[in-house]
Amino acid sequence: MANISAQAPGVDIHFKRTGDTFPVDALENGEMDVVLGFNAILKPPGQFLCQKLFDDSMVCVVRADHPGVGSQLSLEAYIALPHMLISRTGSHTGLIDDWLAEHGLERRVALVVSHFLSAPLIVAQTDLVLSFPRRMAEQFSRMAPLKIVAVPIPLPAYELVMVWHPLNDKEPAHAWFRKQILDQTLALNSDENRSRF
Repeated sequence: MANISAQAPGVDIHFKRTGDTFPVDALENGEMDVVLGFNAILKPPGQFLCQKLFDDSMVCVVRADHPGVGSQLSLEAYIALPHMLISRTGSHTGLIDDWLAEHGLERRVALVVSHFLSAPLIVAQTDLVLSFPRRMAEQFSRMAPLKIVAVPIPLPAYELVMVWHPLNDKEPAHAWFRKQILDQTLALNSDENRSRF
């Protein structure tokens, strides 16, 4: 936002939460310019243009002094602990539950919330486990006393993507906006890589 304000102070940005299905109509009628999200969850139809911004992976987040979680978490311990799930639709299951069900397993989701911002404070004060994208988990661990451990499930990496309608591909203002998103993502990736060495 700082970059956009400096370059184009008249540009306003409005974020909108999408529903369960990909917002085809909103992109086609110009109600939305781009959709950002994880490719496996969004499942954008083939007629739209899509650009990968970065890869991410799932991790577990627990309070820093969690009595049942050390530096690693076994699958048995993972299933035995109460879980927190962030679901914009209110569903009490997600991709992890799908994997567990395929293997005849189930976890207890003790709390479902619809917003990300409450998650770190809740997890930091409870024995709940939150399975979450690593990049967000690392941000959360800067806000609250949290510990990050690996998810004991072989989940694929998540691709965060930007999706837009092909009619807007060459439109100058739209291309400029997409470039701002891409440039910011590249800058964040560069900062993250530097901080690891």
